[in-house]
Amino acid sequence: IFDTKTEAFHLEYVPTIVEDLRLSLANGLGVQEACERAGNWEPLAKEMEQFDIKLPCSSAKGGLKMVTVALTAEESGFASDLAALTAGAKLLGSYDGKLTEGQTQAIYEEDQPEIILQAGGVDHGGDTETQLHNARLLAKYSKAATYARYGVPIIYAGSQDIRGEVERIYRHEGVDIRLTPNVMPEVNTFHIEAVNEAIRELFQTIIIRGKGFDVVEKYMSAPFIPTPRAAFRGINLLAKGYGEEEGLGNMMALDIGGATTDFYS
Repeated sequence: IFDTKTEAFHLEYVPTIVEDLRLSLANGLGVQEACERAGNWEPLAKEMEQFDIKLPCSSAKGGLKMVTVALTAEESGFASDLAALTAGAKLLGSYDGKLTEGQTQAIYEEDQPEIILQAGGVDHGGDTETQLHNARLLAKYSKAATYARYGVPIIYAGSQDIRGEVERIYRHEGVDIRLTPNVMPEVNTFHIEAVNEAIRELFQTIIIRGKGFDVVEKYMSAPFIPTPRAAFRGINLLAKGYGEEEGLGNMMALDIGGATTDFYS
């Protein structure tokens, strides 16, 4: 809690009740007992009204888990991983080249991502055979994702020459497919932000709903974002400044968590 008038800063730590996150929020604000006595969440809603801006982020329940499937590790693979990581994802695996059936099955049964990012092939004449092969396998084995209530959505950010064909392959198997511009339309040219936006949109809709975060989002001023993405934005603000407040300039930061360490530069 930050008071802009006094610049006072307060941190409160409470257990996360994954069954109903409103319990955690009410606990942190000291109104859990009032909600229990009232038999509703009105005391929580009233308490939240005192804050002008309420910004949520979360990496609970494993964070935003992703797998990338690209054409080459050094080029489209690098761009795909960068897009996933800067969107705040926890990268479970990175695959390149033609997938085998065993690899594809392992993606769904062992990695168990919440989003798969498929990329590779430059526009206007790049490799399309590998992309179509991988799309067919990912679509074929998509039903193996029994852990995902709403299935595992695919973001396709590869060669735009076969955009329509890739979409038809996934839709034929009932896969939620999201199409973006090519993350690497030319060699060493990266379009990261469009893919970031697609990842954030999926996180804020399907992933948040599947994890039950939506019950507290109605009290907030903005949608949930992954905690690493929130840290990335904060570090950018610290480096670049805002308005008349100058930033600190080029910097590197580390976020050392329980499962992963995030590097920002």
